[in-house]
Amino acid sequence: GSSGSDDCQQPPFSLQQLGAEIAPLLADGLTDSWSQVRYTASVATRTFMQCLGTHAARAPFYAHLLPPMCLNRYYVAEGVRGYSQETWQQVMGDQGRPALAAHIDQVASYYIAQSKAVNHSVREAACACMAELAEKVSREAVEPHMAAMLRALLMCFKDMAWPVRDAACVACGRCVLAYPEACRPQLGELLDLWVAHLWDNVQSVRENSARALADALRAYPD
Repeated sequence: GSSGSDDCQQPPFSLQQLGAEIAPLLADGLTDSWSQVRYTASVATRTFMQCLGTHAARAPFYAHLLPPMCLNRYYVAEGVRGYSQETWQQVMGDQGRPALAAHIDQVASYYIAQSKAVNHSVREAACACMAELAEKVSREAVEPHMAAMLRALLMCFKDMAWPVRDAACVACGRCVLAYPEACRPQLGELLDLWVAHLWDNVQSVRENSARALADALRAYPD
């Protein structure tokens, strides 16, 4: 057909059957260390999701695809990032947050794993994603994972790559504001890191450390 919707006129159940094999492969592509592979996988994932047609038809594949789809909205390569942001809006609409909450175990585990990736830009994106979860997805879903995510962010705060330290610094501040009680056990270590980074060589790290300290004062007025 001439239009994208015409291309998708397939028996839904055959695509559902294929999807069980396709979704893990797409997820691997979306997580690839090479940006061009990520981009190609992003195009294929959008097509796959659009051909499925409805949230109900897509739901069986969310556990595989939502975590990398979401992370790539923060990926450093502009083409991947922009395309992934458009895909999220087109495919998920207003169902993004509820879907992330419904698959929070897979999403949180993926973000934590990606915070340890070899590629520093992936670690940076994972920090932003964990902060986004803390601020935007239901507390009931996120709170049980907050301690593990904060531990991952603390590791990133000590990263050799300054963009990762910077992203972790900001993310820790956002998490503390959103979940002050869950973050309280790590507060001493966080305060030490924020204060130490006020003297970092990189200006944005210094500025974001100061902002995070201000966030901590708001979160813990006592």
